[in-house]
Amino acid sequence: MNIFAGVEITFLPDLAVWLRWAFAVLLLVCFIWTTQHVFKRLADKRAARRVSIGLLNLLVFGCIVLLVSEIDRTRSKIVAATLLTSGTNIEHVLANHSGDTKTFVLSAALSSKHHTQKLRLPDNWHVINQPEQLVIALDDLQKLTIMGDGLNGSQLRDLQALARSKFQQPVAIAFIPSEIRAGLIDMKWHNQLAIGQRQQVSGKLQLSDANQGLVNLSLVDPAGAVLSSQTLTANAPFKFSFIAKASGRWIYNLVLTDAQSNQLISREPLAFQVSQPTPPSVAIYQSAPSFETRHFKNWATAFDTAMTIVTQISQSKFITQYVNTSSDPETSDSLHQNNPSSQADWVQSDVIIMDGRAWLSLSSAQQQKLQQHVEQGAGLLLMADRQLMNAAAETGLFRSSGSEDSVGAWLDFDVRADEGRAVQTSSKMAGQGIQSEKAIPYLAAQIKVPKAGDKFDILVWNQENAPMIVSQKKGLGQVAVSLISHSYEWQLSGEETFYSQFWQRLIYNIAPAQSLPYWLSPQDNEISLTNHAQKVCAIANVDTDIHSHYINPAQQKIPLKLSAELFDKGKMCSRFWPLQNAWYELRVSDDKGTDKLSLYSYSQRHWQAWQQQRKHQATLAQAKQQITLIPKSQTQALSKLPIWLLFLALMSVLWIERKFYS
Repeated sequence: MNIFAGVEITFLPDLAVWLRWAFAVLLLVCFIWTTQHVFKRLADKRAARRVSIGLLNLLVFGCIVLLVSEIDRTRSKIVAATLLTSGTNIEHVLANHSGDTKTFVLSAALSSKHHTQKLRLPDNWHVINQPEQLVIALDDLQKLTIMGDGLNGSQLRDLQALARSKFQQPVAIAFIPSEIRAGLIDMKWHNQLAIGQRQQVSGKLQLSDANQGLVNLSLVDPAGAVLSSQTLTANAPFKFSFIAKASGRWIYNLVLTDAQSNQLISREPLAFQVSQPTPPSVAIYQSAPSFETRHFKNWATAFDTAMTIVTQISQSKFITQYVNTSSDPETSDSLHQNNPSSQADWVQSDVIIMDGRAWLSLSSAQQQKLQQHVEQGAGLLLMADRQLMNAAAETGLFRSSGSEDSVGAWLDFDVRADEGRAVQTSSKMAGQGIQSEKAIPYLAAQIKVPKAGDKFDILVWNQENAPMIVSQKKGLGQVAVSLISHSYEWQLSGEETFYSQFWQRLIYNIAPAQSLPYWLSPQDNEISLTNHAQKVCAIANVDTDIHSHYINPAQQKIPLKLSAELFDKGKMCSRFWPLQNAWYELRVSDDKGTDKLSLYSYSQRHWQAWQQQRKHQATLAQAKQQITLIPKSQTQALSKLPIWLLFLALMSVLWIERKFYS
């Protein structure tokens, strides 16, 4: 190893070049004169002594040259740092610490259960509250080694964005993960619910290598009553389900205990808000009276749903019923001979329900008007029947696979009669989180969906997993096609709960979004943590004056500035930073209305296994990204203390030789 590699010596760097040469010549003259004097003084001494004293004088002059020079060392290396996050065993890191790398410690890492005593950190370690602070503190950084649980996706994005801005390149990540914690992971539940909706809680059990036995998991309501329990093994999935029956802010708990010792492993809060939404207005247009409509009207009336029901009772006569309308709170009927399909009182409703014959009775202009209404935000439910199936090719409603005549079809899926069966057949039905016990008749047809996803949603399926109700997004609205027209049989057979859940889910999925502005609910697999930034977004008219703020636990109103998203028109977002483990209320308003959203901020002690899992996944994904590292040249001034010590030692030897041995 060449210790002098990259060393650069600059003689008298602060002086002009001609002065440097002048001093160099002066030193050379002094050295020659001194050497001559030494050899003259020691002429009668042994040659070895004269040579030794001459070499000592040469070293002295060399020290003088170095002391008045600037000595730098240039090295090419990767600029690196280390970040210790929560879950790091800092005592172990200290025992193996070399001191060469700049080290930063997140304050959350100092409260880890690994630390049995108060830690004394080296002076060159820096405690920070947020990962971005290390980028601010460093002049350059190419590689960051993260130890412990790691960072979540938001923290990594913020860190890399700041690194690109300051260093003109992202930072390469190396990750040394912490040991797996026992607890619940892959959690998912609804943060926002309406009364009558079903809350579905799902996740998976993760156990450490040291504990692979059976555990009990219990769902406990706010009153402390156990609603349901399951016995799980490592990596076993679980699901809980219950109906939200009352509005308000609720905190349930998932309690995990050892099956043998009953020792508590974890107790995790599960917070959500239940609201009482204003039901959407419904218009029903049917080609004949039906039991389905009668039972639906009775059910919807209990929820104060405003309804307009148009029924054809003969070839030229129609009867219109108004339920819970502003003009007449009671039910009123009117008999008329004109086809009311062009009347604004039902075409402008939030949800329109009609059977196939009713759709076919509309003129092309009326169908186009209804399609425009849907694409502006309304929901349409078509109850398929044989007449609609037989006329499907002529209507241009469905896109028949392989048919060139249906290229301009309004819907991108196909509904065709099942020729191998009778007109009707029976089956039990299921939806997301609901399952019927009674089999009911449905139209013997097939709904062929290209692929479920963002564009299509299968709402209900039979026991053979064939789609029974499929919805498609059209503009700002939704269109659903149903093969079920006998759902009232669930109510008659005692399955009132399933009947209510069926229609609640169906109306909820096709009803238009609430009026602007409104908050977007957090994703079902996202939670807000104290001292962590949370992105919150609202849908609003960007051309109006939007005001937003949040109310903290002390009932203080804190401004919240919303900024329009660049590539998502109408979406406005902000960063919300909760400081306490408590409920927060967010509000957004314009000159037309106000919307509120309740968010619960969890402590960083909550959901530690889940937090660890998400951080591990995000940090490992970042570490897998290939970033080319080019070593950078770094110049460092070398200390002159050894040269001073050598100079003093040489001068002392020369003084002693002259004083005592001349």
